[in-house]
Amino acid sequence: MYFLAIIRGLEADFRFNAHLHNGDPLTARTVRAPAGRPAGGKPPFTWEESAQDAIAANRYDKWNDWSIAGMLVAWERYNASATASTASIRPMSGPAPTSMRRAATSPTASSMRMPKRGSVGRWRC
Repeated sequence: MYFLAIIRGLEADFRFNAHLHNGDPLTARTVRAPAGRPAGGKPPFTWEESAQDAIAANRYDKWNDWSIAGMLVAWERYNASATASTASIRPMSGPAPTSMRRAATSPTASSMRMPKRGSVGRWRC
């Protein structure tokens, strides 16, 4: 199923020697979030054991909507599940980063209008 193939690419660089959860080596339980997975069994794990645990831990074995929209929601859930417990949303204080200031002052489509016909000289070859 291509849903798992994309997760494998994102999390494990398409390797079969890494956990589907986060790309940690299969020789031990996961260290990075989610830590301690798979909860059952003994290392080293097979890729299939790890994948089954990742699917069950994220409840994709109960997921019913495999439409494109449903998979987009599922990928977002998968990506957010590892950081949701540790993430914090804070208002930005102080000046905006340089990249944001640059984006705010960059030319927009309305300021880059094409000149009127006949106002530009002819091309010379």
